[in-house]
This record gives sequence, structure tokens and C-alpha cells, in this order.
Amino acid sequence: MQSQKQIYEWRGDKPILWLAAYPKTGSTWIRTILQDIIDPAARDGARIPSVQKSKPPKDARFYDIRGTQTHVFRTHCDAFSPRLKIYAGHCVGAIGIVRHPIDIFLSALNYAFARDEADHFIDQKPKSVEQIIVDGEIEHYAAQFVSSGGIETFKHVTGPLIDHFNGWHTHMKASNLPFLGLRYEEVVQDTHTAIISLLEFLGRPAQAEHAAKIRDVADRKTAQDGTFFWKRRSYNFQKMLSSDETALVETLFSSLISALGYEFTSDQFTVQAVASTSPALP
Repeated sequence: MQSQKQIYEWRGDKPILWLAAYPKTGSTWIRTILQDIIDPAARDGARIPSVQKSKPPKDARFYDIRGTQTHVFRTHCDAFSPRLKIYAGHCVGAIGIVRHPIDIFLSALNYAFARDEADHFIDQKPKSVEQIIVDGEIEHYAAQFVSSGGIETFKHVTGPLIDHFNGWHTHMKASNLPFLGLRYEEVVQDTHTAIISLLEFLGRPAQAEHAAKIRDVADRKTAQDGTFFWKRRSYNFQKMLSSDETALVETLFSSLISALGYEFTSDQFTVQAVASTSPALP
């Protein structure tokens, strides 16, 4: 039987910069921003290739990144996934995204509902997040998410949520490779500054006028629709859950919240600063 490495053999000879993001962390939006930075003349619909279950297209483009011709790929895989081993010698850096874990959880539920994925729901009856909350079932789904280590349908690709961002950050640091960490909520709050950070990381001129144009084009290309109607919204759980529900879910998610560097909002927790063990965002 062929090994995973043989099945996904990569014959490219160019370096690779990764956009490494756990699912539902906003990577579709940030991927579009990144696309507009590296290839502003690209036609609408052009996308940075994804590497999940399959290898990139043979004709994958490469771009000038800090003076070097470089492929740019997105992946949901964790940094140590067997699926990425074949690319290890080509990696020249990574951009990572982290998002509040409760919002990842709610977004994953919303996505499963929008896609009518009945297997994810009690009695195989898909429900909106709003209806799940009304029916008092949020604890069931939150406990299921934590028990699975994240989104069940992706865990064979991503590994545990708690390790994903930190794993990429640690791996890049250990390999002495550049890493840019983006916190989704901060990108939503100040998209302009995030784009400036991306421009600087990629070795591009960080001009305010250019950043504003990139933001506007990305917003147009990622207009809200029925599947992604939560795009560019942060801290959704604070708007959707009652104080009691928030306290319940934060208790279940306490390890994830601390590990990813977020503060607790419910009264039962002392609001705390980011712990020293939380991911630093270079």
C-alpha cells in the first residue's frame, strides 16, 4: 500500500509560505486579503490554493515574497500533520490565525446547519444556533465540541484546536522561520492595521492608501451570504448567549480560552490578562 507521503508527493521546487488556520477562524476573508496583496491583478474568484486532502495544482503560481519566488498555500492541517511532511523542506514561513474558541464552536454549528449535515445534530435534525440556544441544548453541543478536541469532522486534518495555532508558532520558531500571528478579533476591529502588518511581513510597501484599497476589494469579494453570514463579526457568543449560558460554556471551554490567550467574561471568573503561556502574536 502506498504511504501518505507517496500519495501526496510534491514535485515543486519553489519555497512555500503557509496561511495556517484552524477551520472557522476567518481564513476565507484573510485568504482574500492575502490574495489581493500578492496578486492584485487576479480576476474575481481567484484563490490561494488550499492543501488539505489533496496536493496543490501542478500549475500553482508563485509570487515575489521578500525577493524570492514563493508559492502561497492555505491549510487547515496542523504543523506536524503527515499530510505536510512532504513540503517540510520548502517552508519559508507561516501566517497563523487564532479566534475565540466559543466563536469557532458556534460558527462550526452554523456551518453544519447551513450545509444540512444532519449527523451533527440531536436526532439528526439540523437546527440553527439560535434554535439550539432556545431549546436549551447548547451545553450538549459545547461539551461534545470540547470532548472532540474541536470540530469533529476536521480533527483528522487539524489535530486538536488547543494545539493548532501554538503548534505552528512553535514549529516556525524552532525552525528559525518567520511567523506572523493574527488574532481574528483584532483584524475585525482594525483591518487597516492588520493589512499593514501583512504588507510588512511580506516585504511589500506598507502604504496607507494601498492598505485601504486592499481592504475595500476584500470586503467586496467576501460579501455575506447564506453560508458565511457571520463573516467579519467577532465575539458572537457575547451577543447570542445569556449570562448564565456564557458562564456555563466558558466553564466547559476554560482550558481552550486560557491556552489561546483570551479573557473570561462571565462573573464567575476573574477577568485576567493573557497568561504567559498563551500564544504571543509576533
